[in-house]
Parts: sequence; C-alpha cells; structure tokens
Amino acid sequence: MNGGGSITRVWRGIGRIRPTCPTRPTCPTAGYTLIELISVAALAVVLIGLSVGGYHLWMRDTAVDAARRQVQASLSRARAYALARGVETRFVASNGLDRCLTVLDFRATPTNDWFTFTTTNPLPRYVYIDMDAIGPASTLHPDETQLRFHPDGTLQCDSSIYQDSYSDDAHLRVNIYHQRAEDQDDPRYHRYLDVSRLTGLVREVPPGKGEAK
Repeated sequence: MNGGGSITRVWRGIGRIRPTCPTRPTCPTAGYTLIELISVAALAVVLIGLSVGGYHLWMRDTAVDAARRQVQASLSRARAYALARGVETRFVASNGLDRCLTVLDFRATPTNDWFTFTTTNPLPRYVYIDMDAIGPASTLHPDETQLRFHPDGTLQCDSSIYQDSYSDDAHLRVNIYHQRAEDQDDPRYHRYLDVSRLTGLVREVPPGKGEAK
C-alpha cells in the first residue's frame, strides 16, 4: 500500500512540472538577401518569357491542323445534308480581318434562294482558306471560297466559278494556310483537302503532295 502511494505522488509531481521557454530565440531568424530575391525574380521573368513564346509557336503550329479538321467536317456535313434532304448545298468560307468564317447553305425550291442550315465556328485566328481553281473571271468575291454539292452528293463544277483548266481534274483542291507564318512556303503551315468531283468525298492530301499540279 505504501509503495503504491509513493508512485502516485511521483506521477502527480511530474504532472505539475511546466517546461520553461526562453524569452528570446536561441537561433537567429533565417532570411534572404536582396541579391537573392532579385536573382530569383529575374530568373522567373526569363522562364515566363520563354514559356509564352513557346506557347504562341505551339498555337500557330496546331492552328492549321485544327482548321483542317473543321473544314473537312463541314464539307462532309454539306454533302451529307444534300444526300439526306435531296437539295443543293454549298460550303462558303469568307476571309475577313483576322478570322475566316464558314457557313453551310441549302437552296430552297421553288424560289432557289439560299438559306443557312449551319453556322460553324470561325477558324483559328489568322488561318484562311484559298482555292487555286477560282480564277479572275469568277463570280465569287476574291476573299470567298465556295464548294457546291448536287442533291446526289456530287460536286458541282460551275464554269462561272472555277477556271476552265480545272474542268477535267478529278478533284478541287482547298488550301488552308496560316497568314502570320514567317515563311509562307513552309509546308508546316499549309494543309490541303481534295474534294472529288465525281463523289463529293473529301480527303486530306498527304504532306508534300499539296502543291497544285
């Protein structure tokens, strides 16, 4: 019994012990010098500049690919609409300012007026569409590209729109390019689509074969 009481008094004594803390820290406070702060800030500015420049180059390189996919899908949609509804359709691309806008129209009967059935998103900034087949005598505006599909899905070959020298070609070629590229002849900033005159089907021209024949 006495032994147990002494142990209890020892634990109570330990519980009453309070740690003592010095009024001042024994170690000096860590910090950074002005030169170190300026060095880190300068390095951050350089890294941000490099990343922004690389981002713009990446956006320019991928913009033409994104536009090619969008134009190819729009042309396929125009052909599918002509087949499904039995009407004449057209793909219209207008280059203006820094954006290229595209719409899909169908010709209503019996008025023969054109009505828009799909307004697509504009192409990426500074990406435009051109067609070598459109000549100076064309009825189209110089900044406008049109491809028309018959109700059976075939491509319409209108001599008032396309040059006579292209009348026997199997395809009409669409050139999608980036206007802000330093080297306009650089194939990285060009994509080509061939639209079959006989079927209206669209295919991408392999790299290196996009030049007009």
